Amino acid sequence: MSRLNDRAYQLLKGAIRARYQQQPAARIPKEVLWQRLEKLRLQSGEPAGFEDLRAIVSDAFPDFDLGLLKSAARLNQPKTGWGFWAWGSWGCGLAGVVVATGGIALANLPLPPIRNVVADNAPLLLLPSFWMMDQDYRAATAATAQAKQLLDNATSAADIELGATKTQAAQAALDRLPVWFLGSRPKTYCTLFSCRWRFTLDEFAAARQTVARLEAQVFQERNAQALLNQALATVETARQQHQSAKDSSAQNAALGDWQSGIDRLREVPQETLAGRQARAKLAGIDRDFQSVTGRAVGRQQVGSLITGAKEYGFRAALAAQKPPHPVEQWRVVQNLWQEALALLTQIKDDDPQFAAAQRLRAEYAQNLAIAKQREALERQSIESLEQADRQIAQWRTLAAADPSNPRLLGTLQEIENNLERVHPASTAYAKAEQLRQFANQALQRYQPMTPQPNVAPDAPATQAR
Repeated sequence: MSRLNDRAYQLLKGAIRARYQQQPAARIPKEVLWQRLEKLRLQSGEPAGFEDLRAIVSDAFPDFDLGLLKSAARLNQPKTGWGFWAWGSWGCGLAGVVVATGGIALANLPLPPIRNVVADNAPLLLLPSFWMMDQDYRAATAATAQAKQLLDNATSAADIELGATKTQAAQAALDRLPVWFLGSRPKTYCTLFSCRWRFTLDEFAAARQTVARLEAQVFQERNAQALLNQALATVETARQQHQSAKDSSAQNAALGDWQSGIDRLREVPQETLAGRQARAKLAGIDRDFQSVTGRAVGRQQVGSLITGAKEYGFRAALAAQKPPHPVEQWRVVQNLWQEALALLTQIKDDDPQFAAAQRLRAEYAQNLAIAKQREALERQSIESLEQADRQIAQWRTLAAADPSNPRLLGTLQEIENNLERVHPASTAYAKAEQLRQFANQALQRYQPMTPQPNVAPDAPATQAR
């Protein structure tokens, strides 16, 4: 004889399955209990009693229904004559219950011909349907209100997901409501249970519209959240790439991706939670981007300033080649050096290239000073040559009038002094050398005690400069 018969085995197995459905986490204890019951079923010997069954299930489910264990122990006992008649009585009662349950189930079928007849003649039989409608109505109303509260006042992505769950629950509850019963109110049920609801077409349509709006809102919120996450990931990746970039080309590419991420942040719908979060993050991200691009633009500007200064310096050096030059040429050279220095002066002291710019500035300032000196020497030399020119013209006039005039010797000496002040590196030096030769010849030929013919020595033609 088996220690556990089929009836007791099926009863316990069904109870364990129901318990597992209520507690999905109890899957492992369920499997263990089924193995124990199967093993007990295969054993031969005295039928297991209440204590035996209790010992089997108590470690897995300490709060297992003791009444059900007792029922299983009774079913596991061998049948006797009295038991057969007792079971016959119980069987008849059970059959009656089954028939009554089937009749109630038939009466509650969602078929208008049957439902209308039952509602007119035996409305109490529809209590299960009314109870289910009442529960579904309450569930739909509560879930819709909770979903609306969560979605309209969301503070995190978790609120959006919970709102989506509540929206699905509201939709499921509305789907279970019998549309054919709209507009009716079960008087008997509402008298017994004090229900306050009444299904109307307008109410049902409004509920459907609200749930549809919430579903669309969930869809929009999820899309906006995905767009926000993509934009933030793009910005963060671009930031890291810019920091690790080894050349300007890689930096510019990273800045382009960074700007693309900022543009995506601005595209997030502002009426969504993600849009509000994007606006909060955008200020800081845009500030960092402007700071980085400002430094990059600053470096480019400083590079342009230095390049421009070097170009002016090159032109100045080129203009100063192969001296001597006239005053106007030295003025051009000075202007070029001054333009170069003006560009270098714009570089701030906090710029990384400030030291290099200062070294270049010092060099250009020295070159400018040299150009000014050369201009001053050129100007002085020209003035001395012009003065010597005028004195030679005066001397020739005096010599032609009176070769023995004592002023002739002093005038020649003044001419010599002026010609000595002409700098060798000036444009006037070659002309001054010619005039010096004339003055020297005049001094050698001049005899103050011996009158000479009224003829002046040859002198080169002069031109006022």
